[in-house]
Amino acid sequence: MAWAVASAATQAGAQGAGTSLQELEREFWRCDHAAARSLLDAGTAAQCSIAYEALNKRRFGGDFGAMLAWWRANKDAEHLALSAEAERKASLTP
Repeated sequence: MAWAVASAATQAGAQGAGTSLQELEREFWRCDHAAARSLLDAGTAAQCSIAYEALNKRRFGGDFGAMLAWWRANKDAEHLALSAEAERKASLTP
């Protein structure tokens, strides 16, 4: 799956400076979805780690347990939406 996880927003810094919480969540879910479907290359994995750390710090105050509970509660719906989005984009490509 050739897909660039790194957005300019995520690359703004390890703390997510200049990135909205909504953008960080979107990057997190894209990374999580991509990692569930295939092995990430080292660069993408590193960029996903930056998004994860920034989200964990900003949304959950570094509380891994709270982030894990949130992930468990939302994973299925988020992955389903991302899969549908990928299928929709694929159907539009000639």
